[in-house]
Amino acid sequence: MSSSNLAVLPDDLAARSLSKHDVVMRHDDALAALDHLGRAGLRIESWEGWVRLADGTRTKSLMHQGSFALPLDAAASITSAREMISQAQRRWDRTPEYQGAELYFKLTIV
Repeated sequence: MSSSNLAVLPDDLAARSLSKHDVVMRHDDALAALDHLGRAGLRIESWEGWVRLADGTRTKSLMHQGSFALPLDAAASITSAREMISQAQRRWDRTPEYQGAELYFKLTIV
């Protein structure tokens, strides 16, 4: 399974992904996705920060590059990703990387 498989998420949640192929979501939706994936016993291999600029274009975040690798245990990977994503969002809320932009999180599911 790869991050391009939105099919593992409920349709309403998958529809809120910034990408039609990858799981790329705002903070609250990313946490909801992690909850769903955790209940399904799936593991998060990594996450990375993405930015949607005010003009609608997207780019990888330089400040919130994400994780290199998360624990091999599925539950531990979900817990770690949740904590790291929430820390990144708090940092973004204090000091946004770009004014008028939004932080998104890409999840790589295995």
